[in-house]
Amino acid sequence: MYNGGMHNYKAILGLITLGIAFISYSDYFFSIFKRGTRPRTISWLIWGILNTIAFCVQYEKGAGYGSWITGFAAIMCVVIACVSYFKYDEHFTMYDWLPFTGAVISLLFWWYTSDALMAIVFASITNAIGFIPTIHNAYMHPNEETATTFGLNGLKFLISIFALGVFTITTWLYPLVIVILNIITVMIILIRREKKI
Repeated sequence: MYNGGMHNYKAILGLITLGIAFISYSDYFFSIFKRGTRPRTISWLIWGILNTIAFCVQYEKGAGYGSWITGFAAIMCVVIACVSYFKYDEHFTMYDWLPFTGAVISLLFWWYTSDALMAIVFASITNAIGFIPTIHNAYMHPNEETATTFGLNGLKFLISIFALGVFTITTWLYPLVIVILNIITVMIILIRREKKI
């Protein structure tokens, strides 16, 4: 009975993360097309690659419902990267190519070694580097980023940690890093907007 209750509890948390994601991404798409948000194409592509790696590792290691949001986020990140690429004429800089190269290396490293822990550690580090273009954009142009989306993104990954079927470093490290990075991004957006008023 307890296991069934715990199973249902984690399933509900998994569904909550997907609900938050739906609201978050809907708001972000609205913001792109109506409020002038300019997502950094390369950041979203990097997050798509890294979320794919993390989802595969989490799934393989029994993360269960806690991995749902990582898989969904992987798909949505690639969609946002495509929308951004075709909507805006972006020129990529070293700040863009460095983390992108790291994401590709993470993917190749995971594929070649099948070492889940090292793949997650490397993906987490690369994710942090991948935030550099977005954090830079949030600092320079805080009105081109959406604090709500990043706040909800942090919240859904925080909840996903409690929905994990197996709680090991290979399942919780990546979402925890995402939570921290999103909090930092939200703080930068809000602080910079206040200073620009």
